Amino acid sequence: MTQKQSGGIPDPATIGAHPIANLFPLIEGPEFDELVEDIRRNGLRTPILLHSDGRILDGRNRLRACLTAGVEPRFESWDGKGSALELVISLNLRRRPLNESQRAMLAARLKEKLAEEAGKAAKSKGISSANLRSGKSDDNAARCSTSHHARSSTRRSSSNSAIAG
Repeated sequence: MTQKQSGGIPDPATIGAHPIANLFPLIEGPEFDELVEDIRRNGLRTPILLHSDGRILDGRNRLRACLTAGVEPRFESWDGKGSALELVISLNLRRRPLNESQRAMLAARLKEKLAEEAGKAAKSKGISSANLRSGKSDDNAARCSTSHHARSSTRRSSSNSAIAG
């Protein structure tokens, strides 16, 4: 857990970023300077979103800009509903101007994280990796396999009866 300032506010100097937040690159150069200037003029309009473990899910650039501009950052806690990965993707994908190489890097990172999250979700629902593509649970896959085997045997019996008759 991160250290807290008085009032339960995270200490911006010690707060870290959640690995999901790090999927998106930090903004640098003129873009960052513009964000700093905007926050200096208008304050922080969108609070920094924290994971339940105290790390930043969304708002690393806003926090850096607040610290640079001398503006006190505000924080909100993620409610834990849904997928943190999907939330971060939703909050960042359309608003962030990414160049081609950044989009390629992000796509590779997201592919890995989405596969990891799908595997965890499947495991919690009793779906083996072998059945993940078909969407069948292990029990359901066994029933399907058994009924397929029974249908195949019935077809073979019928064919053999027709040949013998």
